[in-house]
Amino acid sequence: MTQQIDVRSTSKSGYAEKLAKGGIFVTIIYIVGAVIGYGLRIFISRNLSVEEFGVFYSILAFVSAFYIFREFGLQTSIAIKIPEFLNSGKPGKIKGIIKKSILIQLSASIVIVVLALAFSSILMSNLQHSSVTVLQIILASFVISVVTDIFRASLQGTKRLVAYSSIEPLRVSIVFIACYVFFSFGIGIKGV
Repeated sequence: MTQQIDVRSTSKSGYAEKLAKGGIFVTIIYIVGAVIGYGLRIFISRNLSVEEFGVFYSILAFVSAFYIFREFGLQTSIAIKIPEFLNSGKPGKIKGIIKKSILIQLSASIVIVVLALAFSSILMSNLQHSSVTVLQIILASFVISVVTDIFRASLQGTKRLVAYSSIEPLRVSIVFIACYVFFSFGIGIKGV
């Protein structure tokens, strides 16, 4: 079930009411996502040693630092341009802007991944091979997230607030489930 706000068919008070309700719903879903994310951090910290936890978060922080070089503000552009194209009667341009954004962001992601893997032996010279595997998994997630991030920006641009706000809690829940499965089978990180 998606909620869509059609600016053309509502009065100013009706639009304000829908916007307020949508904003409240988005806020509630973000809070749910934050709680799940916090639970995920607690779960990870209790299933990894202090050393493994440090290795995991240092690799995650390292990869996350490159997110800005991949995004280039394109997701914000998508969220802004989609309503403009819809209101001006040019919905055909939406596909083009999404394709270009995916191409640019995937290209940037691949360059970042190649450089990170090329220099991983220097950057993580004191870590065991399993830490490099963690880096590879996080880098794969970095590339895959291009599609989900652009999809999410598209949902925001089309004012599908329920779907837009549900993406992040769903993503965190999937990561939580994957971590649970890995830890259930005794798969962890072996660091320095």
